[in-house]
Amino acid sequence: MIALASRVLMIGLAAYSYSQIRANLPDNLPGAPAGTAAKLLFGIQLAVILIFFIVPFVPESIHFGSRRLSD
Repeated sequence: MIALASRVLMIGLAAYSYSQIRANLPDNLPGAPAGTAAKLLFGIQLAVILIFFIVPFVPESIHFGSRRLSD
């Protein structure tokens, strides 16, 4: 139940971040550094969300040295 709630919250956070980026960036300056940084950070956020979505299904793929996440 908690895992499902955390996934829904992650999706909600990504949607909120996307809406904030789209609403607050000026469209007339597509190459502006602030716009590029915001889009890059949003991409990083999406990558982290995807990693946290995938890890519960294949925990043996993540390991820290000699220990695996599934141990």
